[in-house]
Amino acid sequence: NVRNVLLDYPNLKMIVGIYAPNGPAAVDVLIENDSRAKYKVLTFDADPRSIKRMGEKMIDVLVVQDPYHIGYYGVQLLKAMLDGDDKAISELKTKLPAASGAKDVLDTPLKVVVPDSSSPLKKEMFREGVEFLTLDEFEKWLKQYDLKGS
Repeated sequence: NVRNVLLDYPNLKMIVGIYAPNGPAAVDVLIENDSRAKYKVLTFDADPRSIKRMGEKMIDVLVVQDPYHIGYYGVQLLKAMLDGDDKAISELKTKLPAASGAKDVLDTPLKVVVPDSSSPLKKEMFREGVEFLTLDEFEKWLKQYDLKGS
């Protein structure tokens, strides 16, 4: 797909991967075509290959979920619902914002990860609640929860 997009859209400036394998696959094609410098590369999810490629300055930004807390708060919420524990449900709702104005959807914040502080992207460019991290900071967060990716 990336090969076709590069041929079909010569004015393209950015490649966006929406699934974990997309970013590294796009980078492979850009390297193969000696065209990495022409494009910004953004990908969702931070699998180990994407993290490695960002460390090599091949991926410009990762938009990642928080799998640890999604699972942690998800289990807490389900237990509280099964127990009919309205107090625990209410406490969870104060910890997590509602997603996009939804009343019954709790949101674990997204993380935006950039290679380092020289990135043109800055924390103030994102809405409140988005966690903005350099790759070093993100890798420390992963280590804290014994994760290889997110």
